[in-house]
Amino acid sequence: MYPDQDTDANMEGTASHEVFAKVLDSYRLPGATIVSGNSLVGMFAENGVIFDQDMIDCAQVMVDDVMQYCQNTGGLQSLRVEERVDCSSLNPYCWGTPDAWMFIEAEMTIYVWDYKYGHGAVDPMENWQMLTYLAGIMAEIKSDGWTDQTIHVVFTVVQPRCYDGKGPVKRWEFTASDVRGQNNVLSVAFAAAMEPDAKTVSGDHCKNCEARHVCPAAKRAAYDAIDYSMSMLPESLTDDGISFELSIIRRGIKAMEARLSGIEAEAMGRIKTGQLVPGWDTKEGKGNRKFAGTNDELETIGQLIGVEMFDKKLITPSEFDKRLKALNKTLDEPVDATVITSYITNPSTGTKLIPSNEHSIVNAFKRKG
Repeated sequence: MYPDQDTDANMEGTASHEVFAKVLDSYRLPGATIVSGNSLVGMFAENGVIFDQDMIDCAQVMVDDVMQYCQNTGGLQSLRVEERVDCSSLNPYCWGTPDAWMFIEAEMTIYVWDYKYGHGAVDPMENWQMLTYLAGIMAEIKSDGWTDQTIHVVFTVVQPRCYDGKGPVKRWEFTASDVRGQNNVLSVAFAAAMEPDAKTVSGDHCKNCEARHVCPAAKRAAYDAIDYSMSMLPESLTDDGISFELSIIRRGIKAMEARLSGIEAEAMGRIKTGQLVPGWDTKEGKGNRKFAGTNDELETIGQLIGVEMFDKKLITPSEFDKRLKALNKTLDEPVDATVITSYITNPSTGTKLIPSNEHSIVNAFKRKG
């Protein structure tokens, strides 16, 4: 009833995934032409998004980490990139597509990478998504209850745009047999989800659920959190009480944020189709300008007009404006800035829901003076 929707954020994430896949495939596939991430700047991804320098730089972090392990283990030809794995050992309907993985039989080690382009921190430890992938991988290499006691596993989450102080690369290492309990939890959860009277359960996962705006569990969790936040707590809290309070409030905030984002998405959808949501309107946001041409094209233009386009890496459009302005002060005939206009994009940051202000509309039509 509520399929996944394409947003600017997830489309950009998909495009950045395509970058590392293209680069890694060029290394591992025999006879392939080696692809440099920078050579893709300004080109179109399969979903129509233009590859920008940020996507390239972030994908390169993933490429560098994977290639380092491939070189250290000699396992480049064992590397799988964006290949579907059958996870029916957990549930007949279950499958997944790991971003990258490889099994190095000589050292009995499975390496699994998950690439996240978003900002929210993701922990590889007991990561349910990666554990589901692992179940499919274990079935593919035909591991059993005996061999999984000898298989070492390395989960790696690569998040170049997550600024949580832990760095862009996080790992969790363990023995495959250590997660049998988690596999049982997954199997039970998958089975429960397929029941005719399956129940919804609120939690962190609500944030990315397309049905959160109509979900009774998410609604109750959000309203309970609001009621709790407005309750009076005159007693002095013990150390354990403070710990409990922090846990409850943080969970409550997440529940309200998930509910809010779902209702906002529904409101924007209605406004976009011409329906009226009293007191609310939408506004298209614009991000910083970015160069969309290839590095060679931009360097050539810079040489022609006398502006240095690179300081180790490509300068920003704002820096270009400053340099062109300084250059024009030294010239009898200033260079017209439009020579670079077709190579600059002003990407949308997405549609935002804002409170509508009827007074501002009225004021716009008032007689001036």
